[in-house]
Amino acid sequence: AFNAFLRQFVGAVARARCLATMRAAIARLPEKQRAIIQRHYLEDERFDRIAEALGISKSWASRLHAQAMETLAAVLGEHR
Repeated sequence: AFNAFLRQFVGAVARARCLATMRAAIARLPEKQRAIIQRHYLEDERFDRIAEALGISKSWASRLHAQAMETLAAVLGEHR
């Protein structure tokens, strides 16, 4: 029973660290990239609506999203 508790505890700590790393990485993104990531993943907003609100084309929003995801993947890869 203690081993199961310990595994759950260690898993929870690892998830909390990962979330903290992700939040910090998102906070360091350029403004439009950060807005796209936050609005799309946290607020479940579509790219066309995000693009319109930011005053950019949907294709440019998609490109900024790809750049942001590359940055986030690199940051998370460093923290493995």
